Formats: sequence, C-alpha cells, structure tokens
Amino acid sequence: MPSPLARHMAARRQEADDAVEELTAVLHLADPGLLLPSLAVDDRSRCTGTVVIDLGGCRPDVVRAITVLIRRGVECVQQHDH
Repeated sequence: MPSPLARHMAARRQEADDAVEELTAVLHLADPGLLLPSLAVDDRSRCTGTVVIDLGGCRPDVVRAITVLIRRGVECVQQHDH
C-alpha cells in the first residue's frame, strides 16, 4: 500500500501530466507547428515534494507566437468583462 506521501505525489504528478497535455493540445489547436519541444514534468520534482513543469527552451518565434495567443486571450477576456 502506497504511503500518504506517495499518493499525494502521484496525484500531483498526474495533475502536472494533465497540464502538459492540455498546453500541448491548445498550442496545437492554435497552430499545429507551435510546440515547446522541451515541455515536460520535471523529474526532480519527486525529490522536492513539489511537482513542477519545465517549459524548456524554444526559439524566439515560438515565444512570440505564444505571446500573441496569450495577448489575444487577454484582450478577449477584457472585452467580455467590460
């Protein structure tokens, strides 16, 4: 039977895996060529007790494309709220 800590970490790891999949899917939906090649759950997380996601390195054009997507989303939310 797994310890409470092991169950906690497994749940956090699953949450992180789900977040990586969601981000990958949204980027693909926006542009199939838009990806973060190093996007992954940081394996060192199991040593710290805090699960983190490594966004990794990417080209400047990818960062700009993601920035455009975020900006459009923010503008849409702002327009909706006003």
